[in-house]
Amino acid sequence: MKIKNVFFIFSLVSYSALFAQKDLQLLDKAELLSRYELTKTAYCSDGSDRAQNGSPRFNGPMEAKITSFLNYQYIAYYEGNGDIVIARKKTEPHSKWEKSILQGYKIKSEDRHNKIALDISKGDGVIHLSFDHHNTPHFNYAHSNQNVASNPDSVVWDNSIFKLLPNLGMKDDTGMVTYPTFYQLNATGGLIIYWRTGGALGGEMNLANYNSADHTWHFIGRISTQEGAYLGKNESRGPYTSKFADDADGNLHVSWVFRERAFADEEGKKGNFAEHGLYYAQSSDGGFTWKNNWGEVIADVKNNLVMGIDNMKDLPVEIPMNLNPVHTGLTSIMDLKTNNFITFLNQYKPGTTKKINYIHIRDSKGVWTTKETNLSHQGKIEIQGDRMFVFSGSGISVSNRSSNFTDWNTISFPVQFANGSTNWDTEQLDKGIISMVIQYDPKKLGEPSPVEIFDFKIFK
Repeated sequence: MKIKNVFFIFSLVSYSALFAQKDLQLLDKAELLSRYELTKTAYCSDGSDRAQNGSPRFNGPMEAKITSFLNYQYIAYYEGNGDIVIARKKTEPHSKWEKSILQGYKIKSEDRHNKIALDISKGDGVIHLSFDHHNTPHFNYAHSNQNVASNPDSVVWDNSIFKLLPNLGMKDDTGMVTYPTFYQLNATGGLIIYWRTGGALGGEMNLANYNSADHTWHFIGRISTQEGAYLGKNESRGPYTSKFADDADGNLHVSWVFRERAFADEEGKKGNFAEHGLYYAQSSDGGFTWKNNWGEVIADVKNNLVMGIDNMKDLPVEIPMNLNPVHTGLTSIMDLKTNNFITFLNQYKPGTTKKINYIHIRDSKGVWTTKETNLSHQGKIEIQGDRMFVFSGSGISVSNRSSNFTDWNTISFPVQFANGSTNWDTEQLDKGIISMVIQYDPKKLGEPSPVEIFDFKIFK
């Protein structure tokens, strides 16, 4: 998430009555537990790969990714010399960081779209990496051995930890790969990986599944089509998805918006935009078959049926282009307490030119509720008990179930930051501790920049 301001000045809010829960009380201001500079020289794109008319595009920090499992924290980032570095430490503040460098690969891109994906399959303790993709003809992927994350104290953290495995070890043709992202499957301890083939105005959704029982990736393939007609124009389109999330029964849920080629030339002109939605699908067999909100099959990859704008029929939430729903603000989460699927999306408030965030809640019976919020930004969503948090460079925001997560307040930071790109580790949220990794914007185009990690306490 892009940090908008150098100084974070937020109003202090009292939470003692509203947010009392399990004897943990929210702090008015986050307490800084530790701050550490992991490197001074992380790689930044100069934008030359996607330059247009001699002007660089998509330049800046590539972002570092962070996660935790079983009292160890892991960060992956690109070093300025092109190395892919995976660092770990115990989650206690001030523990020592150890670094492993992936052997046999150096980043080739000058496009900041080509970010690292990092996650752990908790069923077998394997750490997974995917890297350096934007319309790439194959998967760049590496993994650790089994139990590296589930038995970390027995592991010597050196350059032999990670091994390249081209194309995820699959024989299937994945097509051109863009935006690969891992999602954890809580029900199985495995993962799915999502990627888009094609471009923003002519792309399709694809999936593969990692089974932690046989430690192997299994190809699912293409689940959507770019073809079809919208508002009388038969053109192509590209999907922008929220998080794929599984519910308490193991069913997968996803929402997305489409970006229309037929209207893209007019995008940005008053009253003319290119994105619309909100689309939704669910799968009960790990991603091979997908149904719409009313239980009708709209994709079955084993029978060459894929979902598209022509077979989605009525949408549970229709957001037309003139309200300008923005894919950069699209995010979602499964509320395991209620089995509700929750999506946040930013758009114009009807009849105005004011952009606000809406929360769209789908209950287990398929009934959707849409409400306005006073949340001014998007970010990583987490639910802890009856509280929902949104973590971003704009702040740590919190809401309560009693307001249907519509009324939000912000916990102020105890430190100030320069501009950069952030990612959040919330695995210790139940203890009131969260971590943020930031790669700062470079001082000059393409110049390396520092990566810092902050640990904060937000509960008393």
